[in-house]
Amino acid sequence: MDATPGARAGDRDDGSGTRRMANSTAAGPADAGPRIAALQLDVVRRLAVRTYPDWTGADADRAEREYRDFLYVCWYSWRHASTTQLAAMCRRADQMWHCHMLLPHRYGADCEGVFGAGHILDHDPFFVEGDWPPRRKQAEDAYRAAGRDFPSDDVIANCQYSIVA
Repeated sequence: MDATPGARAGDRDDGSGTRRMANSTAAGPADAGPRIAALQLDVVRRLAVRTYPDWTGADADRAEREYRDFLYVCWYSWRHASTTQLAAMCRRADQMWHCHMLLPHRYGADCEGVFGAGHILDHDPFFVEGDWPPRRKQAEDAYRAAGRDFPSDDVIANCQYSIVA
């Protein structure tokens, strides 16, 4: 166990400053899929439709699918590739993510349900524009490794995530 305050037995520091859960690769890649599929995003979706009034029902459906894919890619990258940041996603997934974060109790509970107790998908609004080409490639590789299609249109890099405990 490392000396990080709040660390649990078996946790380790991966050198990036982000504490990693013990046995981080013990769970198979499908483990988070059912949990992500079971997330009740109806309130998040309604908030997104109100926030983005130009969205059609089809846009909201697509945004939700792309957001769920984003969550899975984040989980998979964190658990299997030791990647703690990802900075490229489609605009719709980003918009859905921002709406989810506007519901902090739900967001926190959903993050713990996906990533584990005490873990959250943290939003980092600071992104260096010059980093775009390598960040996009990193994101494309992460989506491919997780078995998800990289968004084909409207890819942005306005913010990035990091999983924290």
